[in-house]
Amino acid sequence: MDSPPEELTNPSWLHDRAVPISDALDSLLSWMEHEWEGTPRSAAADAGSHDHDLHLPLDTGILEVDRALGGGLRQGHLTVLEAELPSQSDAVLWSIARNIRHKTVLDVDQLLGAVAWIWAGGSGVPTISMTQGRMTQKEWQRAIDSIGRLTERPLYLGQAESVAGLAALAASRRARVLMVQDLERFGDPQGVYGELARLAARTGLAVLATARTTGAVPEGCGHITTVVQVLRSSMGGTARFVLADRIEMLSVHEVRLDLVTGRVT
Repeated sequence: MDSPPEELTNPSWLHDRAVPISDALDSLLSWMEHEWEGTPRSAAADAGSHDHDLHLPLDTGILEVDRALGGGLRQGHLTVLEAELPSQSDAVLWSIARNIRHKTVLDVDQLLGAVAWIWAGGSGVPTISMTQGRMTQKEWQRAIDSIGRLTERPLYLGQAESVAGLAALAASRRARVLMVQDLERFGDPQGVYGELARLAARTGLAVLATARTTGAVPEGCGHITTVVQVLRSSMGGTARFVLADRIEMLSVHEVRLDLVTGRVT
């Protein structure tokens, strides 16, 4: 993509608050409309959150992921998706973002790019086709049809500058889930890992973060953290979730990733 729309470079959008997915989509559409004449527009609305018992996992809306995680994302707990290829862990993150029904703050590296991936996956359109304005009429229709479903999600996007900023974003939206793209953006992985684990334990948030590598679990955080390795499979379009299991010691789950649209299918 060339340059982001003015709305997304305005300081009021960044660092101090998380914006609803509907607002982020509207800015993406405005930019696309400016770049390619005739881009369709759509109204959007927020949706409320669904309360659950604190001790129950929060389902991600994706059965395969929930099975791998033992029911979903645990509140007061940090889950780290560790992958050599960021596109693999990001695909899981985008898929959860467009499917989860619990109030969620998603902190990302590139706000506009993240919105494009989330929208593209929801409509089954290749992201590059969407960002370069090369969609067919049928793809445009699928994209338009998917907007309503996406904007019904209680999802807010932000770009914090620190772990303390992440906590502030989640608190400002009274989120149940905090998802963080690339925890290494905030500093040394080991230090950030521990900070996020303690943030989850202190606030009761279900925290999900992606990383290329985390190393050993920081001392004192083992009981509130889960590391999931996302490994490339020999079969095209699939990946393995590998994680430690208290009973089986090692648990392996196959998931299908579409890296063109960034979705788990």
